Amino acid sequence: MLKKRVVILMLFVFLFVGFGVPSQMAAASDSGWKLENGEWYYYDHNAKVTGWVLEGNDWYYMDSSGKMVTGWYLVDGKWYYSDWNGRMLTGWIQDKGTWYYLNFNGAMQTGWLLVGDNWYYLDASGRMLTGWYLLNSKWYYSDSNGVMQTRWIKDNGKEYYLDKNGAWNPNPVYLEGRIIVIDPGHGGHDSGATAAGVYEKTINLNVGLKLRDYLTKHNATVYMTRSTDEFISLTDRVAFSNRIEPDAYISIHVNSAGSAAIGIETYHNSEKGVLPEESKDLAEAVQSELLKATGASDRRVKDSNFAVTRGNYTPAILVEMGFITNDAERANLTNSLYQDKIAKGIYNGLSVFFDS
Repeated sequence: MLKKRVVILMLFVFLFVGFGVPSQMAAASDSGWKLENGEWYYYDHNAKVTGWVLEGNDWYYMDSSGKMVTGWYLVDGKWYYSDWNGRMLTGWIQDKGTWYYLNFNGAMQTGWLLVGDNWYYLDASGRMLTGWYLLNSKWYYSDSNGVMQTRWIKDNGKEYYLDKNGAWNPNPVYLEGRIIVIDPGHGGHDSGATAAGVYEKTINLNVGLKLRDYLTKHNATVYMTRSTDEFISLTDRVAFSNRIEPDAYISIHVNSAGSAAIGIETYHNSEKGVLPEESKDLAEAVQSELLKATGASDRRVKDSNFAVTRGNYTPAILVEMGFITNDAERANLTNSLYQDKIAKGIYNGLSVFFDS
């Protein structure tokens, strides 16, 4: 009789406990991810979920049948993209060789997009554009990374000017009405640096005259401290500039050092310059455009208390076009076509400076 009671009690415990715990475990397993016939579904208490699901820090989208979506999908008129794990992506993505941008909500971006300091354009299908594209009757250009370009660019051997908003300007007039003083360094009995029978003063003057032609062609007013092989003192050069009251002063020079030294550098004067910040901006613009025009080595923008930039009441810089003591660079500096490039680079730098 006792045995019978024990058996009945054990059976009761088994039924109460044994069936109760698996039932709770089964209920818990009815929420979460399930793989059915190779497709993933998300259950909430044994019911398939549709629409958006937040799991941890990731969003997933389940279609009307509850199936997890991957790749592109359209929700309320907006396109989204989930990776092969179903996670909704944000930021830049590349699909079949094309770049797209998904905003912080995951929606695909179209039109103009600012990321950091760079502008991008994404067409109606979300594709990031590169090269030339036409918008509202205006041409724009983005580089191979999709970054919209401004100022001077070169494409297929031709130069184009793009305004600050990126639109191509076929007739830039940023130098129209500007007054520029060009100062070819040295002259007369002051030959400047010399090497292999070549005088710095000659190179300086040749480039100065070419720069004058570029500037006057674009309606700038140009004054030269010297236009012939004559000596002008440093004090007189600055006094001449201050009488003119120009918009910019460009002193042109050639460098000298050991035979291995090479490259272009541009100076401003923060110590005794009257307009130090503006002069630095001008130096940076000219240095950048000179490098683009010539392909020369970059010796960077530098700060020095040169006499011609001291007390000059305008943005004033001194350009060292290269080293007369370097055989290869001397050959370039005496070449008329290369001198054209230097003059064009300085002109481009002035255009950039006055457009900033």
